[in-house]
Parts: sequence; structure tokens; C-alpha cells
Amino acid sequence: MQLRTAYTQRASRSKHYATINASERFTVEAAQAAISQLSVMFILILVGFFLRKLNYVTHEATLPFNSLLIHVALPCLIIASVSKVHLEDVASQLVPTFVLAFAEFLLLFIVAILINAVLKTPLTQRNLYVFMSLCTNTGFVVLPVLQAVYGDQTVMLSSIFVLMCNLFMGSLGIAALESAQKGQHKLTGFRITWKTLWNAPLVACVFAIVWMFSGLTMPDVAQSTLSLMGGICTPVAMVIVGIVLADSDLKAIFTDWRMYAYVVIRQLAIPALLAVVLAPFVADKLILATTIIMFAAPAGAMVQAFAQRYDQDINLAASGTVITTLACIPIFPALIALLSVL
Repeated sequence: MQLRTAYTQRASRSKHYATINASERFTVEAAQAAISQLSVMFILILVGFFLRKLNYVTHEATLPFNSLLIHVALPCLIIASVSKVHLEDVASQLVPTFVLAFAEFLLLFIVAILINAVLKTPLTQRNLYVFMSLCTNTGFVVLPVLQAVYGDQTVMLSSIFVLMCNLFMGSLGIAALESAQKGQHKLTGFRITWKTLWNAPLVACVFAIVWMFSGLTMPDVAQSTLSLMGGICTPVAMVIVGIVLADSDLKAIFTDWRMYAYVVIRQLAIPALLAVVLAPFVADKLILATTIIMFAAPAGAMVQAFAQRYDQDINLAASGTVITTLACIPIFPALIALLSVL
């Protein structure tokens, strides 16, 4: 009896230490992956910042590049993100991932509205906070972190979240910006019309969904062209963020307490709570991890381009991109450590 008890205690301790080691390993790998991707982004921001400070570019020069990003590069990126997804590889995970991805971005929309109310966000900034919550950097930042920690299979699952992100951004997100452009900042002012839906990112998203479920294979030339063109989104957008920051009051941008409160609520507190709530019901841990880390994604590099296109506060957009992205360095490892023990 004593021998059995001692064996049980040793086994329990071994399991405990294994859990701790796994948690530490995931935390380290997550931090390394996050820092690697974020370093690239901030170097590009610095490039834009110094290009503007040295007068190599003007603020007005960013306008045509914003149009190129929104109307050409982003649609290419959306289609390229799913053109290599093979349904047979994720057949058993497809339906629950689609359901969770749809529910997640619907929840993000609701959370953004509640955060605006709790933080008493200025009326003219509320719609941009909503857009910032839907237009997240699911691809360049989150996907590599998930891949580094959980393996290549998360790439397929992440593609579905990227697709859903663009679906909500192109519908509810752009409706929010159009409403703000017309001076309608309240929730009752949101109007989704056929004109609103007829935008390049959403059209590309619908095409991508149809293509993915068709089971067709895209020719290598088309895939390479789309990937190459879509690949300019992040570098060009981050350079533009740097240009905007160079013309901004940096002290005002980095001392906005609402942005830090937004980060704590939207990127840390709610994802952590969601992980605890979903863990007993989502048996597939890869799907659970993808869902939680995607919820904590930072504001996308494209937020500033859309803010400028719809006459919104580009300083707030640049601030949101930079601060929410920096916050990923401690937040991602913390959430992954939590997931490892659930």
C-alpha cells in the first residue's frame, strides 16, 4: 500500500513537472516568435519615421499607397491566404473552427462597443475603436506565433480566422467607418448597404470562401502573383505608420490611458476568461489555442490606411497599431501558459 502510494506521488510529481516544463517551453517559444515578428514590424516603422523626418517623403505621398493597399494588395492577400488550404487536411476541424471564428469576431464587435461605453471613449473615436477590434493582425503576427508553438497544422486553422477577420472587417468594420465619415458615431447610425458591401476586401473574401470550398487548385503562377502582391501589405503599411508617427505628437499618442485600458481588456482579460470558459467544451486543443490567441491579436497594420481613407483619426490608428502590437510580447506567452494548464 505504501509502495503504491509512493509510486502515485512520484507519478503525480512527474506529471506536475512535465506540465511546468511544457508551460515554460511554450512561453519561451511564444515570446521568441512574437519578438521575432514584432522586431521586423518596428524596424519598418522606424524606416518610415526617419524617411519622413529626413524629408525623403511627404505625408501626402502616403495617399496613393493607401489606395494600392486597400484596393489591390489586401484583396490579393486575402485570396492567397486560403488558396493553399486543402479541405481534406482539416475536414474534422472545419465546422467547429468556422463556428468559433464567426462567433469570435461577432464577440469582438460587441466587446468593442462595450469598451467604448465603459471607457467613455470620445464619440468621434468610437467607430475607429470598433474597426480596430475587427481589423486585427491575424496573419503576420499571430499565425507565426501559433505555428512556432503548436506546429504547422495551425496554419490551416489560422487561415479560416484570417478569412473571417476580413469578412467582418469588410462588412461591419467598413460600415462603422462609413457611418463615422458621415458624422454618425452612435450604434444606431450603422448602416450596411449593398454599396457598403461592394468593397474590394469583402469581394475578395467571398471569392476566397467559394474557392476554398470548391476544392480547386490554383495555378502556381496565380498563387505566386497573389502572394507576392499581397506580401506588400504589412511592410508598406508599417512604413506608412512610421510616417504618420513622425508628424504626430508622440507624447500624446503614448500617454493615452484609454488605449492601455483597451489593451488590458480586449487582448488579455477577455481572452483569458474565454479560455477558461471554452476549455471544458472544446476538446481539440489546437482549435482552442487558435481561437484564444487570435482573439488577442493586435490591431492590423492596415488600420491606419482605412482610417485615412475614411477621414478618421490617423494618429489614434497609428497609436493603436503600435501599442497593441507591443503588448503582444507579454500577452501571448501569458495566454499560452494559461492554455497549457487548462
